[in-house]
Amino acid sequence: MRRLLDAFYTASLALGGSFLVLLGGLVLSQIVGRWFGLIVPGADEFAGFCMAATFFLALPHTLMVGGHIRVELVLDRLGEPWRRSLEIWGSLAATGIAGYFAWYAIELAWFSFSFGDMSFGLLPIPLWIPQSALAFGVVGLTIAGIDSLTRALHGKPNVTAEHRPSE
Repeated sequence: MRRLLDAFYTASLALGGSFLVLLGGLVLSQIVGRWFGLIVPGADEFAGFCMAATFFLALPHTLMVGGHIRVELVLDRLGEPWRRSLEIWGSLAATGIAGYFAWYAIELAWFSFSFGDMSFGLLPIPLWIPQSALAFGVVGLTIAGIDSLTRALHGKPNVTAEHRPSE
């Protein structure tokens, strides 16, 4: 199960990274297009969608490698029972918030699909497509939160030693 979860986190990160590359390509096409007096229709809108997809798809992997903000200054000064309790409480709260957000992100994408909502830019794009990246990323964050909570409940560190930032 651990390898499956790690593969999921890595795949989500790779997908987010591909949207970052696409974002760079869109920006570059706009720059080059301006040199030749060309306009790339819808590039601004696509760039915004790519930026959102990059951000949300990278969330699960970022959580599991310790990239999210943690209050290590406080945690390092607590004794083991207090630290573990705070880890469990924090993981539970974060997972609950992520799950709540995931529920509504899925609902948003589903309603956009059901009603046929389109973007308002030069190129009408069904809004459920970019909203699906948001929903997928937040669902992944919820899964990573459950994984983190499970690790905290079993007394395992949430961040593996090879990913912990050097001090």
